[in-house]
Amino acid sequence: MGSWWLWALLIVLKFQENHSNDTMLGLPVPQAVELVTDEKLQHVSVTWKQSPLKHNLTEKLLFDIEVLRNGVVVQNGTTEAVQHWNWTSPIPLNCASHSVRVRVRLLNRTSQWSPEKSVYGMDVSDHSSLQVYPRDRVVRAGSTMHFCCIVSAGHMLKRFTYNGKDMAATKISDRSYTIIVRNLTKSESQGTDAACEDNGNGYSPEGATVFVGYPPGDHNLECETDLVYVVCHWKRGQITHLLGNRRTLYTLNGSNCSKAIESSASTRWIRCLLSGPLDGGKRNWTLTATNPLGSIIVQDRADLSHRVRLQAPSNVTSTRVNDGNASVRWIWEVGAYRTLPLLCQLELKHNDLTETRHYPGLGLSEQLLTGLQPDRQYSLRVRCRTQHDSWHWSNWSSAHTFRTKEGYPDPLDVWIHMNDSNSARFMWKPLSTNQSRGQIKGYVITWNSSMGRQNSSVSPEMHSFFLRNLGDGVATVTAFNSAGSSPPSSIGLPRLSGDAAQVSRISGINGGFDLSWPASPRATWGYVVEWYPTYRERNYTVDWVKVPAQSTRARIPPEHFATGVKYSLSVYSCNQEVPELLVKKEGYAKEMAPGQPVQNLIVSESGSEVRLRWDEVPPESQRGFIRGYSVYHYNSSSLVLTANITDPDERELTMKNLRHSSYTFIVKAYTLAGEDSGDMISIQRSHTSDWLISLTLVSLGSMACFLFLTIIICYRKRRWLKEKIYPVIPEPKLPHDWLTSPMLGPQRLDVTQCTSDRIDVISGLTGNLGNVVKDEEGRTLYPPDTDSSSPSQLRLYQQVPGMTSQRCVTQAPPATSPGTRHTEVTYTAVQTPLALSLDVPPPDKFSRPQISAAHPAEAPADLPLLLDSGGYQPQPQPSHRPRSRVTGGPEESLDTPTSASSVDLPLLLDSGGYMPQPQPSHWPRSRVTGSPVEPVDTPTSTSSITLLLGGSASDSPEQNTALPSPAWPHSPHFTNPTYQPTGFTHF
Repeated sequence: MGSWWLWALLIVLKFQENHSNDTMLGLPVPQAVELVTDEKLQHVSVTWKQSPLKHNLTEKLLFDIEVLRNGVVVQNGTTEAVQHWNWTSPIPLNCASHSVRVRVRLLNRTSQWSPEKSVYGMDVSDHSSLQVYPRDRVVRAGSTMHFCCIVSAGHMLKRFTYNGKDMAATKISDRSYTIIVRNLTKSESQGTDAACEDNGNGYSPEGATVFVGYPPGDHNLECETDLVYVVCHWKRGQITHLLGNRRTLYTLNGSNCSKAIESSASTRWIRCLLSGPLDGGKRNWTLTATNPLGSIIVQDRADLSHRVRLQAPSNVTSTRVNDGNASVRWIWEVGAYRTLPLLCQLELKHNDLTETRHYPGLGLSEQLLTGLQPDRQYSLRVRCRTQHDSWHWSNWSSAHTFRTKEGYPDPLDVWIHMNDSNSARFMWKPLSTNQSRGQIKGYVITWNSSMGRQNSSVSPEMHSFFLRNLGDGVATVTAFNSAGSSPPSSIGLPRLSGDAAQVSRISGINGGFDLSWPASPRATWGYVVEWYPTYRERNYTVDWVKVPAQSTRARIPPEHFATGVKYSLSVYSCNQEVPELLVKKEGYAKEMAPGQPVQNLIVSESGSEVRLRWDEVPPESQRGFIRGYSVYHYNSSSLVLTANITDPDERELTMKNLRHSSYTFIVKAYTLAGEDSGDMISIQRSHTSDWLISLTLVSLGSMACFLFLTIIICYRKRRWLKEKIYPVIPEPKLPHDWLTSPMLGPQRLDVTQCTSDRIDVISGLTGNLGNVVKDEEGRTLYPPDTDSSSPSQLRLYQQVPGMTSQRCVTQAPPATSPGTRHTEVTYTAVQTPLALSLDVPPPDKFSRPQISAAHPAEAPADLPLLLDSGGYQPQPQPSHRPRSRVTGGPEESLDTPTSASSVDLPLLLDSGGYMPQPQPSHWPRSRVTGSPVEPVDTPTSTSSITLLLGGSASDSPEQNTALPSPAWPHSPHFTNPTYQPTGFTHF
């Protein structure tokens, strides 16, 4: 037992020794590596041999294969046991050199690589010119393809294109460049080009052509016989787009069918004819289709005795052609057909209408065609098949054309539409092509008139005739062509009865009308339904349809009616006498919204009510039955429905209790199809009394505002208005004892400054009332009007510059007074009742002193003055006076409300006299003396001299002499006094 274990141990050790020896020595390298290439398919087949191992191993040997291109591994693979391997290169093998090496693998141990076996490309050959690969390759559409360009030695790639489009190239060797084109599209008949050029060949690119297409896809093989040949046909599949020597080749049961295919290449069905004896029974028919991209086999199994397809008839002709029939014949070129039971199909075409007829017969080759239309051109073609099986028809024969003769026209369908009792419109419907049986050349009409039987002929284009001066009897019309005339068509002439049928309303249904009426025993010839537009226009159309006597219902289709047009429909019963009206209706086949708005929309207001009135839409524009009216108003720019009036005869709406506001109303008529555009009207809602009150209040308010503004303006401008409109006029103040005042005696005039004016003092009047009085210079003086009840007035006139008068006796002014002015005072006695009663001394007793402005105290004391201790004392306003051009101070106004060329004052004098109140503080200063210059104009006048009207009641001349004159102007520039004192007249 122990020895067995010993032997077993020895065997194991021996095996391990042998295995370790193989490991130490290494795996054997594959030997005899061979390469077989197919440049067209870009295919490489690798084979090698493996040396046997010293010991049998249970593990399988594996072989690793690597493909190198220019020293770079581009593909690797592994195979078991077998010592060959196949690889297809994505790029043409001509483009670059390829090398293959093989090694053995055992578990995790590998042998050394075998020596590389190489296949050299054209880039390392002696051929140094420009080259493109692959060439003339046929590929399937949708595939991906690599192209390479080998440039000339020592040059670089300039451009690489496919189908005229520039492509991005990749360099794979010193001279080779590749492009990849994916999803190839079908080529045209001449193929698709790939071209390149380098920088050394100028403008002469090199290229290669590739043909992209599809493999054959033919199907549905079917074989039959025409009793002469076996005819197989099949459907062509997708067009391969491969032509010439790359086209699809066909064989049928081993026989070449390519020539037959070429003759029918333009059709979808392809036929192939095989000649030879026809064997009975079933047999197989095999079709093989092959092109460079693949092949397909299609089979059919059949007994051809049951698949007989006749050849097409030939020489089809027509004989004995009449107005309604014609005989046709054809020829069979295969004699066997004359003994076969045949079924033939004849196709007749006329006016785009096609009619097919079938005729059976033994060896049928002739047929009589009946039921043809006269004067009709027909096109005929024929095809046949055998009767005992329903195999395919033969092909159609060539078309044959013939024309039938004309025949008598059919009777006309007539109707008469009465316009009034003496005229009517006689109408007939045009005959169809079948009814005319030829070319209609005209119509003949006959009728009874008040002048007897009449007739007339009209052209074939006319289908109505107006009859006038109608009499009793019937109207008749006939149509004629080259063959003859139609049978006469007649209708009685109806009369319009006074009690016409009541008109009722009818609505269209689906664009047409469905009418029904009660049966009439008098309708022995049936009924006539007539319709025409209700609102007739010129040359309106009247149409009609005849209904059999047993029917009381008719449907008129929509093609006879227009949308939105109202039609009148009448039903007549017909007999051998005259038509009788049974029913008359009016309606719309299909309604539309009214074409015009309501008419004459007006609005009126009565108290608290607002009333709208309008007229209906014009009947011809209603375009449907008016179902009512919708009244809207605008509310914040949106249209709000106010009322919906469903009675179309009610065209008035009254609205109550509307607020006082402005309203805009829109009235729209509506039909079943909708509303019209509407008519619009506006109103300002207000009561009359409120309006009058509002108007009055507005007027009064406006007037009050105007008056208020006027008062404010007048108040603010009161001084200006007073000066311009109502200036202050001095009013003499006469005390109650002025008549007895001793101050009325003569006083002395104290003139401190005398201007160059002249004062003429009238001391009295001579003569009676109305006598003319002369002054000292011979001028005429007019006495006062003593007849007047008004007080006597004296007038004061301003001296005219340049006039001379008697000068008063004045003292010479001092030489140091360059601004002294002189005033000439002339005294003229004035005889007045007042002067006489007061015993005023005559003026000639007064002295005429020369008064100097420089010596006012030197005024003569014997100047009589009428003085009053009291009286009016005006306040001067120097601030409102204009400035003097000489002194710059205020200047006397020559045009004040009280200054005029003539001022009328009462003759009655106040004993107190005028005494102005000076305000020296406001006077301007003299440029000569520097002292204040007394103003020369007061609110009344600066001509009122206080020296003339003294401020004292004393009669003493001394007092008058010593009395200063505060109101007399001291300015040497005083020129024209503007106020004339009462009691003096200045000429």
